[in-house]
Amino acid sequence: MAEENRQGFVTVEGRKIWFVMDGCTKPETPLLILHGGPGCTHDYLTSLVPLSDERPVIWYDQLGCGNSEKLPEPSGYTLEYYTRELGAIRKELGLDDVHILGQSWGTMPAVEYMLSKNPTGVRSLVLSAPCLSASRWHADQRRYLSDLPADIKETIIQARQKEGMIPKNTRMQ
Repeated sequence: MAEENRQGFVTVEGRKIWFVMDGCTKPETPLLILHGGPGCTHDYLTSLVPLSDERPVIWYDQLGCGNSEKLPEPSGYTLEYYTRELGAIRKELGLDDVHILGQSWGTMPAVEYMLSKNPTGVRSLVLSAPCLSASRWHADQRRYLSDLPADIKETIIQARQKEGMIPKNTRMQ
């Protein structure tokens, strides 16, 4: 009898990418889920486990996230890489026919994959809380930040400066 759940690693361009598949033996078209972030893990999306009653549901931690390999330099974390990673995951797991769900940042590699690779066998693409433009997202966040009370805004700026995410002399209008 086949295992109902499976987890492990697939190798993508020499890097170990962790995955879990629930409902391995179910007959409906599999659902492949791309988490948000970048930098998050798959686990906040496990509320979708009940879908594995009908179909295989696959989550994976993208490169640099969760149980997957991390790179010593940030230059390897590109949209182009994550687009190739998605295609390699499909191939390695035998997902010839598949539904793809991208959540937040996960929508960016999902959409890029569909547009640049023109893959066959993708039955549907679901975009949940899509982030389709990093520059637009950044502009939106700056606008939202500017709407906050001054003390909260300053606390956020100080935390971001401490993290090295923005220069020390940054001030918000």
